[in-house]
Amino acid sequence: MNVVEVSGETTDNVSYTAEVPSGELKIVRPFNVGAGKVTVLTLDFDGEKSLVRTGKSGKFLFKPVVKLAIDYEAKTEQEQEQEQEQGAEELDFVGTIDAINGNIWTMTIEGESRTVDVSEAEIKGEPAAGLQAEVKGTVVDNTIIASEVEIKEPEEG
Repeated sequence: MNVVEVSGETTDNVSYTAEVPSGELKIVRPFNVGAGKVTVLTLDFDGEKSLVRTGKSGKFLFKPVVKLAIDYEAKTEQEQEQEQEQGAEELDFVGTIDAINGNIWTMTIEGESRTVDVSEAEIKGEPAAGLQAEVKGTVVDNTIIASEVEIKEPEEG
């Protein structure tokens, strides 16, 4: 890997740029990336050992001391999302529809504005802003992924 720049700040708030003698970071531990697989490399720099102050005032050399961890069992983002959705427990929510933008709704549920994705949901009734809805679904990345939605008709008064 090419190292473009190493910069930092001393404990007494003096900024510096360190010279990288070779201009690159060499990984000497072998690893394989299988076809269609994800391999995650985690580089852990030891800052105290990697940064060397030279005899010249204010000059630093960066000679990286790195620990390499290799995860051959890493999952793609899509696999992680599928696992989250499969492992998530379905919950029931009741709230008011604030806005409808295609399959993405904004609802107020327990006094909090929430995003609801209804793209895969079975919807009973005619949704409209201002109406109450019961939503059954899972929460993924702070979005409710609805499986069922029932629109409540306004009560006559």
